[in-house]
Amino acid sequence: MRNTSSRLQRLMLIQPGEAGKVGYFLVFFLLVSAGMAIGNSTANALFLKRVGVEYLPLLYMGQSVLLAVVSLGYAAIADRVPAERFFRYMFSTLLLLVAGCWLLVSYTRSSLVYPAYYLVYEVASEVLLVHAALYLGQNMNTLQVKRLAPLMFAGAQVGTITGGSLLALVAPLAGAGNLLLIWCLLLSAAVALLIVWHRRHGQSSHYRAPRKSRDLLGGSIEQVRQGVRFTLDSSLLRAASMATFCMVIAFYIMTYSINRIYNQAFAGEAELAGFLGALTAVTGSIALLLQLFVTSRVIRRFGVRRINMLFPVSTTLVLSALAISFTLPAALLGSLNRDTIMTAFRNPVRTMFFNVLPAYMQGRARALIVAIVLPLALFICGLLLWFMQHTEDPVIFIAPGILAGCLYIWFNLRMNRAYVTALTNSLRERLFLPDENMYRELGGSDERGMEDIEHGVRHPDPAIALSYARALLAAFPEQAAGILVARAATADHATADRLLALLDKTDLSPYVSQLQALASSGDAHLQATVFRLLAAAGGREQRSGVMRHLQGDNPRLCANAIHICLQETPGTLPADEVISAWSRLLGGNMHSLLAALELVPDLACLPLAAREKLESAYIPVMDRLFRDGPDGVRIQALRCLYTWPSAAGPVMISWFEQYLDSDNPEVRVAAARCLQLADGDHRAALLQHALADGHARVRAAALDCLVRTDAGFPGIVADWVLGNQVSLRAQETLLAAPQAATLDEPVFKEIALIKAREAERLQQAVHYLQTDARDDQSASRRLLEHVLNERFEQTVQLALLSLRSLHEPGLIEVIRAGFASGDERFIANASEALSTIADREAPGLIHKLLMNRIEDSARHDGGMFTSIRELLDWCAGLQGELLQTCV
Repeated sequence: MRNTSSRLQRLMLIQPGEAGKVGYFLVFFLLVSAGMAIGNSTANALFLKRVGVEYLPLLYMGQSVLLAVVSLGYAAIADRVPAERFFRYMFSTLLLLVAGCWLLVSYTRSSLVYPAYYLVYEVASEVLLVHAALYLGQNMNTLQVKRLAPLMFAGAQVGTITGGSLLALVAPLAGAGNLLLIWCLLLSAAVALLIVWHRRHGQSSHYRAPRKSRDLLGGSIEQVRQGVRFTLDSSLLRAASMATFCMVIAFYIMTYSINRIYNQAFAGEAELAGFLGALTAVTGSIALLLQLFVTSRVIRRFGVRRINMLFPVSTTLVLSALAISFTLPAALLGSLNRDTIMTAFRNPVRTMFFNVLPAYMQGRARALIVAIVLPLALFICGLLLWFMQHTEDPVIFIAPGILAGCLYIWFNLRMNRAYVTALTNSLRERLFLPDENMYRELGGSDERGMEDIEHGVRHPDPAIALSYARALLAAFPEQAAGILVARAATADHATADRLLALLDKTDLSPYVSQLQALASSGDAHLQATVFRLLAAAGGREQRSGVMRHLQGDNPRLCANAIHICLQETPGTLPADEVISAWSRLLGGNMHSLLAALELVPDLACLPLAAREKLESAYIPVMDRLFRDGPDGVRIQALRCLYTWPSAAGPVMISWFEQYLDSDNPEVRVAAARCLQLADGDHRAALLQHALADGHARVRAAALDCLVRTDAGFPGIVADWVLGNQVSLRAQETLLAAPQAATLDEPVFKEIALIKAREAERLQQAVHYLQTDARDDQSASRRLLEHVLNERFEQTVQLALLSLRSLHEPGLIEVIRAGFASGDERFIANASEALSTIADREAPGLIHKLLMNRIEDSARHDGGMFTSIRELLDWCAGLQGELLQTCV
């Protein structure tokens, strides 16, 4: 019994843990749809026979006004309350209205009750359709909706069949009017089921309550205003609105034509109600079979956008058939299109289109289209039919429907183009990914923006002040110097030193007097920084003032004097006193050694003999600093070593190897930047090690070194990635580099396909471990499964990264971010976005793997593994220390 249930759930695409929720939605929609089927047939039969089909266009116009009022009210509160609470309000109100209509039909002879009852049904059905989609969206993510919505709506079809069959049997006996009581009973049962379920399981899981407002009316108006503005800004909603406008005209002209044919074919209301009930049962049965066994698979096979075109095309063809032959067979074809194709394909796909919008706007967007677009189109349609229905040739009033159907096809094509953009924008917003222009806005700020940054520079916290100082230099370099010099005058010595150090490449000649004042009151560090800036800003007079420190006791000032002397006479042998002062710094205490480090870039200014002499003196000094100094000193030494003018010897190579494994990431960053000094073989090995580092800045430093030192960077990327010569993290770093864009398109295709196939094998390995019948649940076995899962995710990310240059980059980045988020809603939307490009080999394979992963349906045809020993032998050939340990 359990195996049968499991097979049935797999057949229906129900994942473990979803059976209870699916069962609830099936029964709930069954009850609601059975009642709506009774309402549909009785409303049409009573109105057509007791009022007349010629008044149907007037009813369309009245329906448009009432629908606009009700839908605007719905739009104001749709996103303010959980979907289940609104259902309680709606069903309770509908129950009272239907019961009131039954009383009027049974005990009065007023003909006004029939158009009133018709309007009650039509308005309720439109709001119900919109809110049912919102209810699903608040309880399921995008992929669940895509997979299960057809099944949920299949429950609605069972209800439609049940209601239609009941109507066909009971209507000739009890009369059409008395069937309204059955609708009341079904509404009561739906309300009871809704209350019981949510008392047990709580409110809808994906509902997020907006901020409460004391002004309820003002808040409701603001909700509507925001919805209108969002609709105007969204290309998807603009196209959807125009498509709905054209669809409504085509749909209601088709419906009017069908009703006119049926009204002529059947004499009494009981016969007409019975026929409509039987027809509803038949079309509902066909729709049910399609929803259960066809819809989900067709949508997954052909995609949402292609299936979105089915109903517009079929509607246009039916209208053409009615224009050619205004007879019962054409009307039956129209009913099949309206009650089967629309139900089985158009409604589920429409739900998926709206489900990619931001969650806080989905209810309002749907409601506003129903409140504004649909009533406007319905009013125009009613007006057209009122003036054209009296013509003998039905082609006269069908022709506008054919034109509307053609426009419906056109705007659905525009919806398809806007779908991917809306999906990626919504995902980017939910993941808080910055738009490209966000980083450019600072430089375009006005005076108010500069005042805000200047206020931050004056912040008492040094770290905050320095952050704003860097922003000020980036955005307003011309005004930055005066502001930072003024801020340094009020800061402590250390902060002033760091602020002024930011200005080393800025023209400071207008601020010489302020800098001199800072030097006279500062400590040795600040004086050294100021004197160097003065030498760069002033003329020979300022430089000569610095030279007196060449024989002084302050190491930093002495180092400044040496630097200025070398800048004055570049390329020539400086005076002996400069070389003597430099040597004295190298033989002094720690302060002298640190000052000497700052002179490493100046070694390139020396003649060869003097440079080699000082370089040999630096080696033991560096070794001492690396051995005895703290991490801060090591970082400073490595940063100075970056400008070393000669190639690195064995001692330096040993330093790089040691500090690339340091616990301090700043030390590793500094060491990675120095790898340009190593020879080719050593540099390649060390760069591969640094590119696999866990810290992003270390990898960035290694990548920068690789780009600067190897002219054949694209070739290196292709060799290292295709040959798996480096770790997966290193491969990701290489492929993500802007310089990788120079790779040829066939190389990217090859990388994407190879990585997708590697990911497929990894998924098969994980699947085998999960389904292997052995009882071995050791920690190493569980860890191996975890490591393979992580490797699968990394490999998929590499495959997606390779697709950036083959597809729209923003789309791929959003897809990657969605999968990396770990949130099932974002992963679902990312997978849906990937399906839009899954028409090629590599994207198609990646999409298949991810659908297997997300839906837990990795059922491989045999797979590549038949035993645990075979799996372990395959894993042994993969890179990774942790993986090898698990094996």
